[in-house]
Amino acid sequence: MKKLSFLFASIILLFAASCSTDELENPNLNENSKKNSGRNFAKSAGDGIYDVLGYGYNATGEYANSNSAGYQVIDIEKFKTEQAGRLITDNVFSQEYLEEYGENAEAYSKMVSTKVGASAGFSLFKKLISVTFSSAVSNTTTNKFDAKYIYGSYNLLIKQRRFRFNATPVLLSDYLTPEFSSDLQNNSPAQIVNDYGTHVAVDIYTGAKLDVMFQSETTNQSREKAARVGVKVGVKSIFDANVDNDIDTSESSKNFSRKLSYKTRGGDPSKSLVGELNLDQSNPKINISSWQNSSTPANAVLVEFGSNGLIPLYEFIKDPVKKAQLKAYIDQYLIDNQVRLDYTNTANLVNGNFVRNPATNQIFFMFENKLRYIQSPMTLYGLFNITSGEIATVSPSNLSTVERGADLTPDNDLKQDNYTNKIYMREGNTLRYIPNLGIYNKYRFNNNAVKKINGTNGYIIGSDIF
Repeated sequence: MKKLSFLFASIILLFAASCSTDELENPNLNENSKKNSGRNFAKSAGDGIYDVLGYGYNATGEYANSNSAGYQVIDIEKFKTEQAGRLITDNVFSQEYLEEYGENAEAYSKMVSTKVGASAGFSLFKKLISVTFSSAVSNTTTNKFDAKYIYGSYNLLIKQRRFRFNATPVLLSDYLTPEFSSDLQNNSPAQIVNDYGTHVAVDIYTGAKLDVMFQSETTNQSREKAARVGVKVGVKSIFDANVDNDIDTSESSKNFSRKLSYKTRGGDPSKSLVGELNLDQSNPKINISSWQNSSTPANAVLVEFGSNGLIPLYEFIKDPVKKAQLKAYIDQYLIDNQVRLDYTNTANLVNGNFVRNPATNQIFFMFENKLRYIQSPMTLYGLFNITSGEIATVSPSNLSTVERGADLTPDNDLKQDNYTNKIYMREGNTLRYIPNLGIYNKYRFNNNAVKKINGTNGYIIGSDIF
């Protein structure tokens, strides 16, 4: 069912000259409460001049959204007074479309995380997905994401201004706010991260942004391509947007249970757009030009980071003991709070099962709780003792709920050591011992695939098969 709403804020507009859009979305944080608290609440939109520049930021929250900002770390006013030439403001006035996609939530978040150097290599900013699609999190206890969904985003980014420090963390550490300095001495690393986040924003862009997120299931064997195709087709069918036709979109029909969520940030609040669409049914076009043309520096919000715009919070700490303690906590916190996948195995496959994907006719087998694609029929009927009639058919949607292992290439056989009589499964140059007859029979290994060897010298010995 299509959900479409336009946010009218006629009363709020009276205050638009002095408040940012993100501030208006959180009326509980007025200027008096900020001043009385002794802290500046960046979660509502920074200090109103430099936005969240110099504020803490939690990289496990949303990407480039002040909702994920923490308290102020760098004393902007003091820095501006003493280092005016190192506080840079650029008028940008640019517009671009950005595209990200992934075969699942983990892959998508990893692509987003590569946009900022400090988070590259991680799968962070998980609230970008969980806030948008409640169905994304399949296990609320572990906060894992359902592996069956593919994701993509295609966003219109209007940049008005860029704010940044031309200063190293060492120099900036001389300009910490009194509140942060006090908390650093008195609070635990866990409390500091809770209040300030994991990083500090040192290079940001403000402006307006149309966030469009795509989620679906797919029968496409190339799930990454399916995600990229899906978001392009979805955006082009709904918005009058400049979608690059650099990929064949004919395979979009392989996607199903397709959803498109959209939300504007920045610009005139009375022209804002927000909604979620079911792309498996017809939907009317949405005109974004009115909101798009309303973006000005005065109603700008945080929309992007520079490529090195986030620096870990511990880099601003001079005390080596405090720095080491906070670094250890943040490093583990980021690992523990990455996007993780939940493989629900809706087909109830067990080790030793052989299955066929009816959409592609590809054959897989369950090996050590992972689904492995068998690349060659010679492997299927050579390494294993199985007939075609014993291979079950399982739908692509059910297969997508099972964790995938590495493909089983044709470079394999079974080896038996003449000296020990041990039987190994060989893949490439690696031997893995089959410890008992039960495991040998469970995986349907073929006696005719066994080849004799005199010792295992020259091979890599892997872990025992289970």
